Amino acid sequence: TKLTVAQDFLIFCKLAHERGALPTPWDWKCFLEKALELVPYAFEKSDAQDKYGSENVFAAMTGGRSLRFTGEVVYGSGCCGEQGDDHSRIEKEVIRLFKGREADAFQGAAAGVFADVGGAALWKTFYTRLRLPGPFPYP
Repeated sequence: TKLTVAQDFLIFCKLAHERGALPTPWDWKCFLEKALELVPYAFEKSDAQDKYGSENVFAAMTGGRSLRFTGEVVYGSGCCGEQGDDHSRIEKEVIRLFKGREADAFQGAAAGVFADVGGAALWKTFYTRLRLPGPFPYP
């Protein structure tokens, strides 16, 4: 659903920020505008290979970073490992934020959840404009 996609993406963004995986400076407005085009669609391994070429697991040793390594930094684990406590904490925080209150999740005290990822106004715009492919109803 639109809500779960937005929640999962918010969790990813908060983890990326908290774990220092974003370059400095970072433009959340520009990023979220581009994300509207990409987030609604699955990003398969073949998509990554088409876009970035084959994976170079040694890229980190030469100052680069593979897509897999970036994912491990953001999520705090390898593909088979447990996720860190901060992932669980952020996930609970985001789910609690939206539970039964989509309309006012971007206002008041709740808006503080968005402070480190561009602010509530940008995320409200992102959520309002997010469209998933298929026969999904939108408010």
